[in-house]
Amino acid sequence: MSKPTETQQIELASAKSFLREYNRANETSYEVVCPADAPDILCKDSTGDVLNLEMTTSDDRDGDIQAALGRSEGRSVDVVKTPLERGRQGRAHVLSLVSNLETDVVPRVAECIRKKLLKDYGTNVALVVYHKTGCQWTWDRGVRLVRDRIDLTANPYDKGIWILDWLGDDKYRIYRVDVTT
Repeated sequence: MSKPTETQQIELASAKSFLREYNRANETSYEVVCPADAPDILCKDSTGDVLNLEMTTSDDRDGDIQAALGRSEGRSVDVVKTPLERGRQGRAHVLSLVSNLETDVVPRVAECIRKKLLKDYGTNVALVVYHKTGCQWTWDRGVRLVRDRIDLTANPYDKGIWILDWLGDDKYRIYRVDVTT
């Protein structure tokens, strides 16, 4: 078997984090079986039931994922520190780097989901949006805002549309987008 690509490695790690939270919330025992082509990850539980995961990523601003992977200094301390040292004009630049849940983040996540709603992979499929960010958002509110921006009348993901939110260290939380609570 060939070595997984970087994308597959990210999808696998995200899928494992998602399953840990999904299993806890739903009292299930799904585990990753293997990466696949479409959808991305094949999972099974202890009884042999299948759960397929279609994985995608989202970020607060262009370049956040590249920065998280170490390919960009776009979110480094120096990017913020240097303009601040220049005074008022620099502060305006730093403020332009700040993200807002309603005006920046929600539209990006909603667009990511809209693109994936165009694909139908059959039954037993969940869409997982791994949102990479440098801060903690209030997704309880954010999920409602995302839901208001997408049309779920033709949702092909019968196991749900989920946001996987990183809380730091190895802690995650999941939020279901396609149902109202």
